[in-house]
Amino acid sequence: MIIPVSLPSIIVCAAISFFFAWGDLIFSITFNRDQSLWPLTAGIHNAVGRYGIEWNDLMAFATVSVLPVIVIFVLLQKHLVKGLVSGSVK
Repeated sequence: MIIPVSLPSIIVCAAISFFFAWGDLIFSITFNRDQSLWPLTAGIHNAVGRYGIEWNDLMAFATVSVLPVIVIFVLLQKHLVKGLVSGSVK
């Protein structure tokens, strides 16, 4: 009985945790010195070089890294809104 009531809240917590982990650049660069182990979002860091910005690579990395976040948000939008609003209305 508790699981169906708390399911939107659990989905919201999982989605927000994924969004924060997906965009975390400093943690992955600090603890993974091997660039082959860096996540996709760290590729944006590589597109900004010492002598200039490679705009084509930067926009490609940005587009590819934002797509999963948009897809997850669209698929879970109903649960996200329901979970965020459930605590405010009695």
